[in-house]
Amino acid sequence: MDGWTGTAPRSTLARPAPGRAALADLLRPPPGKPAETRLDLGAFDTAVPCARGHARNVLHDWGVRGDAADTVELVVSELMTNALQATICLDLRIPASVRLRLVADRPYILVEVADAAPAPPALQHPEAAAEHGRGLMIVESVCAQWGTYPVAGAGKVVWARVRG
Repeated sequence: MDGWTGTAPRSTLARPAPGRAALADLLRPPPGKPAETRLDLGAFDTAVPCARGHARNVLHDWGVRGDAADTVELVVSELMTNALQATICLDLRIPASVRLRLVADRPYILVEVADAAPAPPALQHPEAAAEHGRGLMIVESVCAQWGTYPVAGAGKVVWARVRG
């Protein structure tokens, strides 16, 4: 999952500690620039609710509410669940992680989830009585687009664009 590391801009690191109002201005992206957040989580059962809660809080800070926020939260939940299952199936000897990235670039919210499994996910068509296998069908039905791309080294990213 190389290439997914980031650093804070130097301009925010060099400034003195701001007051509460000034901090909100630092966190708000400049006009025309997308807002972005990343969250790395261990591949544990708690990763999905943690990612969902993080997304909910970030969307609130970005002013994304209502159906758009609910849809992003649903997509985060489905993609993180798939990533967690794919990573756990690898039975790695070292602890693995799953990663969430959200980018608000009006009029869309980009959701990206990375995991260590190299195989791209497959859209399934489960039987009516099946309890699993509908995650990507849900993502496809609520998103403008979705897809996947490999990550240098190992793993993949599954992404989805949700209308904000």
